[in-house]
Amino acid sequence: MPDSPRRPVSSRRAAPARARRAVVVLGLLAGLVAGCSSTPDPEAATPDEAAQVVTSGFELDDAAHDCLRDAFETTDGAAAALTLGGSAPERQRTALTGVLDRCVTAEAFADITARSVAEGVAGTTGEQQACVHQAVLDLPAERRTTLMVGLALSGDAQPDDLDVEVGEITQDLFDACDVTLDVGATTTTTG
Repeated sequence: MPDSPRRPVSSRRAAPARARRAVVVLGLLAGLVAGCSSTPDPEAATPDEAAQVVTSGFELDDAAHDCLRDAFETTDGAAAALTLGGSAPERQRTALTGVLDRCVTAEAFADITARSVAEGVAGTTGEQQACVHQAVLDLPAERRTTLMVGLALSGDAQPDDLDVEVGEITQDLFDACDVTLDVGATTTTTG
């Protein structure tokens, strides 16, 4: 059998440990953003209700709410994705992605993320908050959208591949800005 390159044992152990830390980080950030997916019945979600969930979860202004409402009205499946959370099928996640991309600017999302980190991670400095803000803006658009959609769909207590990917993006942001997650010292809000 030919020799195949193998990662050292320590690297093989580090990847799952990093994924677990990433999911913990995602849980923290999702709790701070108030987990947008909160409407109990996908059939009951009106475009206005879906817009209100995102607006309140991401603390957006009235103009964003109006944009979201209009986008949910014209985008089949997007509101249902919000109500189903992480179990939403790919078609509905894609619809939600389009709505969020249309109505939540990169700048607004960077503000939301940086503010959430500052409020939820004990000891976060103003410099670290500014770094997170810039790091979110510097993310490739696809990763920023993945983070935004993942946070909007989080909160169903069923970690999936999207949660792991979002956790990894969040961990990368924390690492880039020297934000240290001390689970015992964090504060989260539930809602």
